[in-house]
Amino acid sequence: ELSAVSSDGSTIFLDRAKVRGGDIKRAVPVSFQALLAVKSASILNIQVNVTLHHPTLGALERKVRLLWVPTSQAGATAVDHRSRGIVVDGRPFFPVSWMTTADSFGTNFMATAMRDMARRGANSIMIYGLGSVGAVSWGNPNWLEEVYQLMDTAQAVGIKVQLHIIQMTGPISRTGGTAEQWAQLEDFVNVWKRHPALLGYYVADDSTGVHLPTVYSKLREWDPYHVVTMAIAGIGDAWRENYLAGVDVVMPENYPGSAVPAKSWDTMRIMNFYPYDWAPAITCAMAWAQPVTSEAMFRMELYNSIIAGATGDIWF
Repeated sequence: ELSAVSSDGSTIFLDRAKVRGGDIKRAVPVSFQALLAVKSASILNIQVNVTLHHPTLGALERKVRLLWVPTSQAGATAVDHRSRGIVVDGRPFFPVSWMTTADSFGTNFMATAMRDMARRGANSIMIYGLGSVGAVSWGNPNWLEEVYQLMDTAQAVGIKVQLHIIQMTGPISRTGGTAEQWAQLEDFVNVWKRHPALLGYYVADDSTGVHLPTVYSKLREWDPYHVVTMAIAGIGDAWRENYLAGVDVVMPENYPGSAVPAKSWDTMRIMNFYPYDWAPAITCAMAWAQPVTSEAMFRMELYNSIIAGATGDIWF
């Protein structure tokens, strides 16, 4: 049974399909057609409840978010609940990615590094602090040009970018935001939302405030074509309601340590359970000097995560 809860709190019955006893299915035909008859802005971003009724065991419920996108856009990204992955332009996208700092060695070096990453098989990147152009350096034309250089380089070599915008979303998530902060965030989204290298918006790291779901709703209102992501410090935080309602993709930081080589598998297997069993399972693997960053260590982290069901890897 499908039903939807719109943003104004009203419930919309969508469809019901019968599954006979003993009949095991990977897919059940249901329809969202009933939404087309609803003339309300409240259906633009709704929660859909999928309920399996059993005569003796009761009801099992899963929730998914349905976002109404009237037209498509080149480079659009979305969550595919069937594969628990991300799609870009409607095609499966398994992120093989790095998180790095924007200007540790200069913008030209970063552009060269991205070309090398692409040659070695990376298809995405998150440049830490790149969103500073919208948070603290909006009026600096040199910084803006540097960001354009990095984004354009990413597009030229086929790399998608998670835009790190915590400098803006962090204060709003914690306090609710001022009119100036909201306007600044909207200006930033309007500048970058049509750039073909954009994968999505990275809005929180390790923790966030209670207003993150409001930030999410606004981001998806301004740009319905790109996913919203965050990383969490430990898999035990994955249940938090503001994470579940505040992003499309929750990525656990997955640092195995020299004494626990199987932790990559232990962490990612938790993502196979409710409420993440329909969500992307992207691991944030360890890529710095401690305990070791040997080729064997990288392989161990990646292989254990994939065995546990990972649908993407971003090396932190």
